[in-house]
Amino acid sequence: PVISYDFSENTNLTVEYEYLEDNQAFDDGIPLDPIAFDLPRGRFLSEPDDFFNNTIHRFFATLNHQFNENISLRSNFGAEIGDDELLAFRPFSFDPESGDFTRVFNDDRSFNDNLSWQTDLISNFNTGSVEHELLAGFELARTTFGFNDLSTSTFVFDPENNPLTINVFDPQYGTP
Repeated sequence: PVISYDFSENTNLTVEYEYLEDNQAFDDGIPLDPIAFDLPRGRFLSEPDDFFNNTIHRFFATLNHQFNENISLRSNFGAEIGDDELLAFRPFSFDPESGDFTRVFNDDRSFNDNLSWQTDLISNFNTGSVEHELLAGFELARTTFGFNDLSTSTFVFDPENNPLTINVFDPQYGTP
């Protein structure tokens, strides 16, 4: 939604909000190897219940003020607050001779927060017949990224005794 309010003939404020929720199956694709040309186009090497969920909240505010016909102020604030959740088997190594794709299990929960503020003072003037627009301003931004406490970006496999493999030519799903 977008809400705009005119405080006066010279001043207005616009506030916006956007929400995105993206829930999808997770797939890292096929190995980067010439063998990939021998595989069916739709070959899926993750598990059927692997998923990636992404939620983003975006907030924007813009304040405009016209001091006179030549000088104006524009100030923008934006915030993006995102959370990701990944529960999936991911590629680790590939043996082109056997066609075995060794995978690791990832359980990641992360956040990504972005804040920004930009303010510009704009002046329009002429020097003789030449028109000018002078802009002076500043911008501040901050990004914070990290993993939540529940995140276990874990390599859950024992390559000698219990590899989490899937064969690219004959995938058997349901890794233990």
